[in-house]
Amino acid sequence: MILITGASGKTGIAIMRALREKNIPVRAFINKPQYQTAVISAGASEVIIGNITNKQHITEALNKIDAIYHICPNMHPQEYQIGKNIISACESAGCRYFYYHSVYHPQIRKMPHHWQKMRVEALLFESKLQFTVFQPTAYMQNIAAYWAQIEQGKFIVPYPVETRISLIDLEDLAQAVAQVLSQNTHQYAIYELVGTEPISQIEIAAELSSQLGYKVAAESIPHGTWKLSAQKYGLSDYAINTLLSMFNYYQNYGLKGNPSVLTYLLHRKPTGLVEYINKLIFSLRKQER
Repeated sequence: MILITGASGKTGIAIMRALREKNIPVRAFINKPQYQTAVISAGASEVIIGNITNKQHITEALNKIDAIYHICPNMHPQEYQIGKNIISACESAGCRYFYYHSVYHPQIRKMPHHWQKMRVEALLFESKLQFTVFQPTAYMQNIAAYWAQIEQGKFIVPYPVETRISLIDLEDLAQAVAQVLSQNTHQYAIYELVGTEPISQIEIAAELSSQLGYKVAAESIPHGTWKLSAQKYGLSDYAINTLLSMFNYYQNYGLKGNPSVLTYLLHRKPTGLVEYINKLIFSLRKQER
């Protein structure tokens, strides 16, 4: 059985669904009882409710566990300490294998949440554990967050529309992870998971226009305007400042990758932008019926 932390998020749910297809049992670690139904529906055999910053809760969750897939809550200010605590707990509990959900290009200090993951990776290198590190780029699923605006003919992003970013379909990520976890040949590997060549926001808007049958224009929103919206949405100051740092990095450098590694793990070509957009449109229109 494998323990998955952060199991109730979209990444954890997708990975549990893929592991279910491989008949790999999962113990889901979640922080709120109301998420229990969702993780069980996704394939969790067991559920542990606890606080990921609590060492005792982690120790209890690791009971009779041989492997862990660690997903830290997104942009958590204590990410490094959480990783340090979990690695230490795994060593003490006899959990031999540590799968770490990192991020593409974690070595970039200018994006704080990337750099914190690099620091956790460094702890793994110095640990007694066998490990595999997954470094996914930005999810295609993030496009869905803009859907209300897309229906109004706008694809609005908080960086220049010329910014080029490589993307990955979350379902491809989950399938690649399940493939690795079903084998015993990936010790000490680090995999950069990228589904597309670098794509500009203009190109994304053009593909949306083509598939939807009406004009969708890419627009850039000022950081100040985005910050006000994020504050109303309830994001913490840490999360807001971290995201603004990421937007500044994207503005200056983009996030460019190559899909060869993901192709190798999937044994097929990764999902492309057009395929994902069509899948998204089908899913959303099905919900409207």
